[in-house]
Amino acid sequence: MNPLENPTPIYAAGAVLATLAVIALLARRNLPSLVALIAVLMLTAAGVIVERIVVTEVEEVELAVEQIVA
Repeated sequence: MNPLENPTPIYAAGAVLATLAVIALLARRNLPSLVALIAVLMLTAAGVIVERIVVTEVEEVELAVEQIVA
């Protein structure tokens, strides 16, 4: 399965990395830790947006079949 067809890996990776960034932020309380957290959140959001915008061939076929059934 193509990772662009399912947002779950993006959410999972974002959650794990955000958790690590929050732990680093709470432990160190410095600007680089905050920047790392913001970067993780922005990259996760960008990944989800790309997943929504990109329509793969499989998704096109699924959409066509759903339209035909409807």
